[in-house]
Amino acid sequence: MHPLSVSVQPLADSHVANVVAHKRIFRRHFAASGYFHFAVKLTQAEKASGVKLHSYGQQLNLVAVDKKGNISAGSQLTLYDDAQVSMRHSEGLHVLWLAQPYRAAAPGDTVPDTVPVALRDENLSKSISRPLKKPVEVLRFNLQQAGLFNLSTKAPVILRKGIPGLDESLLVYETAMRDSVFLPAGESYLEFESINGQPLRDTLYLHKAPFSALEEGLGKALSLYPGQARLYSFELDNAQGVERQIGVGVKASIDIAQCTLYNAQAQVLGRGVTQKHRLQAGRYYLAVNLPVDTPSMVSVQPALVGLDKPSQGPPQAVMLEYQQLISQKTQ
Repeated sequence: MHPLSVSVQPLADSHVANVVAHKRIFRRHFAASGYFHFAVKLTQAEKASGVKLHSYGQQLNLVAVDKKGNISAGSQLTLYDDAQVSMRHSEGLHVLWLAQPYRAAAPGDTVPDTVPVALRDENLSKSISRPLKKPVEVLRFNLQQAGLFNLSTKAPVILRKGIPGLDESLLVYETAMRDSVFLPAGESYLEFESINGQPLRDTLYLHKAPFSALEEGLGKALSLYPGQARLYSFELDNAQGVERQIGVGVKASIDIAQCTLYNAQAQVLGRGVTQKHRLQAGRYYLAVNLPVDTPSMVSVQPALVGLDKPSQGPPQAVMLEYQQLISQKTQ
């Protein structure tokens, strides 16, 4: 018989894996389905206003009991106090995090954590590459004009997007990242975090998608390859301050293109290839992109109805005009 040697090493608080808190996410890959228990700790500000507990993972359900005995359940929860949470999970990767507001740049931010100066040029179309070596890497932007950026990595990554006035958005890429991100004019940031807490060993490739003005009617047809994107913009000038009925979307040779409408503050107003909205005066952006798993190149045409003149009819009339427009055959 051989003696058994056992060593115990206490973990520092910053490495406790079963706590979700401010700026601390939970991530774990489970080999099988089952139950897992963890704690959620809130700041005083989060307790006063409430905070959303978000989750990523398949067939996931959460049951939380806070210190006051309040019980809540679901895949997304809103908490007002520290809580103990039971998670029913399936096999695979699961990530949990608390909603976080935009974080302005600190005075001590260093040059490596800022975006290259060349990216401040709104006409930039050349791709850049940047090594990702730390567990967390941040790119800060200060754009003169809003832009749609194609991003890609070769390894898994967690992406946080920070825009003033909005909560951070968090996306999980389990294999590799090939996606597009819309950023407004002014300050914003993208934060890349490893999926396992270890240093990133990857390269980020970033490219600004082409930009075009969107006019009334059916726009010029163009071809997009899988993973490619295009950004369009239009402006409503309404002196009366009355909302306008607008139809917007995209016509594609294959009904697979993804279409998202943003306002100037980067808030998502709608998704889908056919959309109708009541919009105030201002500038709006239509992002069109093709999923990376699209089998072939796709011809797309943006469509806009209601820009030239305010609609005098009901919203259904605007939508009918739009549907008739996109049903036209491509010339």
